[in-house]
Amino acid sequence: MILANRRITVREVAEDLNISIGSCHSIFINDLGMRRVAAKFVPKLLNCDQKQHRMNIANEMLDSFRDDPNLLQRVITGDEAWVYGYDVETKAQSSQWKLPHEPRPKKARQVRSNVKVLLTVFFDCRGVVHHEFLPQGRTVNKEYYLQVMRNLREAIRQKRPDLWMNKNWLLHHDNAPAHNSLLVRDFLAKNNTLMMPQPPYSPDLAPCDFFLFPKLKRPMKGRRYATLDEIKTASKEELKKIFFFYDFLKCFEDWKNRWHKCIISHGDYFEGDKIEGVDGGAQGMDELCLGGLKQRQEYEQELRPLHLSHNVTLMDRSNNRGASSLQVLLFSFNFPNITFLAHLIRENGLENLLMSCMEEVNEATITKSLDELECYHQHMNRRIFVHKVTESRARLDRR
Repeated sequence: MILANRRITVREVAEDLNISIGSCHSIFINDLGMRRVAAKFVPKLLNCDQKQHRMNIANEMLDSFRDDPNLLQRVITGDEAWVYGYDVETKAQSSQWKLPHEPRPKKARQVRSNVKVLLTVFFDCRGVVHHEFLPQGRTVNKEYYLQVMRNLREAIRQKRPDLWMNKNWLLHHDNAPAHNSLLVRDFLAKNNTLMMPQPPYSPDLAPCDFFLFPKLKRPMKGRRYATLDEIKTASKEELKKIFFFYDFLKCFEDWKNRWHKCIISHGDYFEGDKIEGVDGGAQGMDELCLGGLKQRQEYEQELRPLHLSHNVTLMDRSNNRGASSLQVLLFSFNFPNITFLAHLIRENGLENLLMSCMEEVNEATITKSLDELECYHQHMNRRIFVHKVTESRARLDRR
């Protein structure tokens, strides 16, 4: 009965079987392990060929990742999205606490404003590489996107010199007409730009759609911006707030897990489904961040209250003198531990690392080898390190 009509109600089943509604509900929940859920909106009802295409690309990317574990560190992904002068709050954002005797809060039905601006963003596992806004009166056509590609290449040259020199970075974007135009494809081929495939109708497999844009837009929902300049300013501010490396690293790890989920789901959309056998995020992040989750949490508890945002001179435990050559900029955000910082510097280069997250930082050098930096971590007692950093920051504040 239930399998024949999944929309049948408990009351209808109880009447047909001549049992109580409570007993019928208990059978549904406890014995059959079923629950009633609402259908989820999806971009498109995929046909068999489209599902198979999604699976093929997911398999292809997983094979590429197995052959090259550093593949995702070389990927730069991007897309466009409209940012509105007013966007409606989500249901969760408008919820609030109330006392038992108080009435339920009310709100009027509202719609998005007509004032909007198109934002184009490109980022990688280190942070945002390039962003720009569509000039008023223009549309996203092949000529405009060609200029975006030129601007992106210049941003990579300045902010990712290692990728630029090695010429091994991969571009990932969706299948919009402007992206796939012959003019753009010729430009990318002429510059030997490697492409990463993206299946059509697949926002669940695009990092901009499942990570960056929701994270950017959520704080802006419910706020009103009267002019385009206000929208742009607010968008830039929210974009700068997404600076913590761990968020971007986690996004790319989640991207890999989504390929697995796509295959397990036989190419269908999987968001909101409980999929067994895909739980590599924490383990992958532990490997990437060096040290394991427990150690990272211990460091975070001790370092986060300090809110390190200055040039901090690390102190040598053995002779208690300042190691000026190890003046590492622990800026803006709190690194979970020194080993994680050393790993990021080793992978990206300190100057490149800083410029990718703080555009106002133009010069940063480090003269000691990273091996010595890791030795500081190995031979330094954690509490002594925290104490020395606190002293250094106090001296800087007094200055």
